[in-house]
Amino acid sequence: MAVVASKATSEAASKSTWHAACFKCCTCQQLLVDLCYCYKAGNVYCERHYAELIQPRCRACDEVSSYYVIIIIIITILLMHLA
Repeated sequence: MAVVASKATSEAASKSTWHAACFKCCTCQQLLVDLCYCYKAGNVYCERHYAELIQPRCRACDEVSSYYVIIIIIITILLMHLA
């Protein structure tokens, strides 16, 4: 049995096919056969670790940190006023 990652179809077929037991998150090694997965730069991730690529988590509460979102909003507003 093989898993064909439909999100990896832009790459060669040989790079988008895995054994069912090998289709794991490259960070935590969680088996992803029956779960949602994310694909980036040739790697397969569980949703949790893919989200951490985009935005880090708070060390205290383990929630996605909104600190960076607030900083980006402030910078965007400042740049709009400077323009």
